Amino acid sequence: MEKPGFLEIVKDLLLPPICSICGRESLSPICESCKSKIREIDTDICDYCGRPLSADSYNADCYEVKSTNQPVDSQHPADSFEKVKSCVHVLKGDQGEGINRQEFFGREAKGCSFCRGENFSFFKLRSYSLYKGEMKSIIKKFKYQKIHALGGVLAKFLIEAYNKYYRNEKIDFIDTVPDFLGEACLNHMQILCIEMSKKLGLPFINNIIKIRKTSKQQGLDWSQRKKNLEGAFKVKNCLLVKNRNLLLVDDVWTTGSTLNEISKVLKNSKANKIYLLTIAR
Repeated sequence: MEKPGFLEIVKDLLLPPICSICGRESLSPICESCKSKIREIDTDICDYCGRPLSADSYNADCYEVKSTNQPVDSQHPADSFEKVKSCVHVLKGDQGEGINRQEFFGREAKGCSFCRGENFSFFKLRSYSLYKGEMKSIIKKFKYQKIHALGGVLAKFLIEAYNKYYRNEKIDFIDTVPDFLGEACLNHMQILCIEMSKKLGLPFINNIIKIRKTSKQQGLDWSQRKKNLEGAFKVKNCLLVKNRNLLLVDDVWTTGSTLNEISKVLKNSKANKIYLLTIAR
C-alpha cells in the first residue's frame, strides 16, 4: 500500500476526511454508521423486474395462474400477504412478442402486476437497494455535486449486486445510458462502468449514443416519458452486439422508460439478452 505523501498528510491535518453523508470524521467517503443504514434488497422479489414482493408492493390485481396456457383469473384476487407471496401470473413477451415470461423463469415464477402490464424489451432487472435515505444521498452527491470519491462506493454496490444475481449468467459486454451526442466528458455512469469493467473483467463497450436532446423525465407521466425518449438512442456498431448478451447499467430504476427504450434499440440491432442492473430502484 502506497504511503501518503507530505501534502496529503498536511491536507488531512488541516481538513480531516469526513463522511460525505453525515459530515462526521471518517477515513472513507462514507462512515460505517451511514453505510450500515443502506439495506440490500434481499426479500422475495419479482423474478423478472426484481421488485420486492411485499404487502405494499402487491395489490389486488395480482392473481394466480394454474398453468402457462391459462389466462389470468381475475375473479380470484390474492387476499392475504401469504397468498400474495406465492402468486404467479402470465408475464408478457421478452421482446414485446407475447411470449409467456414463465418460459424463461419456470412455471412457478413469482411476478408482479407491474411487469404484467408492460411489454418490456429487456430480459431481467435487478437492483442493489431502494432509492431512499443514505443511498439516495450518495447517488445525488456523486451525480450532481461531482463528489468523485463516492464512485468507488457505488461501483462496489453494483459489483456486489452483479455477483449476487448475474455471476453465473453468460454476459459479453457492459454498457450504460449516454448523454447527448457531443458532450465531451464521461458521465457519472460511464465512470462507474469503467470501474466495473476493470473489476469484473467484462468489456465496457460504450456502444450507445444519444442522437437528440430530450426533456427532463421528472414530472412526466409514464406515457409521456416513453414518447419523450422515442428515437433518442442509437447503437454505434450493430455487429458488436449481434447475438450477444449485454449488461445495461444505470443509477436508478424509476419507471424504466429510459432503460427499456435502449433495450428496444439493442434488440432491434439483434442483441440477444439484455440484463439490467441499477444501483437503486
